[in-house]
Amino acid sequence: MKTQFEYSGTELEAMALAQNYQRWILSQFAPYLGRRVIEVGAGIGTFSQLLLSNGSVSELLALEPAENLFPILQDQLAQYDRAQPRREYIENLPVTQSADSV
Repeated sequence: MKTQFEYSGTELEAMALAQNYQRWILSQFAPYLGRRVIEVGAGIGTFSQLLLSNGSVSELLALEPAENLFPILQDQLAQYDRAQPRREYIENLPVTQSADSV
């Protein structure tokens, strides 16, 4: 298992305000998204919420290993039944974990 860490950057809050940019990013790969998605490095959940607003995503496993970001991610995704936030590295997921898109 990797060592625990805390995220020390400040750009996640600023990027949360860049809604047009986030929508453009989603538009670039939305045609390739499957129904079950794993988001690696979900941060504070800004893009997670955008993924969940896309009607094609039925399950989102949002992984965030940073100790200080995970509580924010949990709060942001608490209203979504289709979201499962986990404080985890992707390499620690069981081999049996499946998804259509990562």
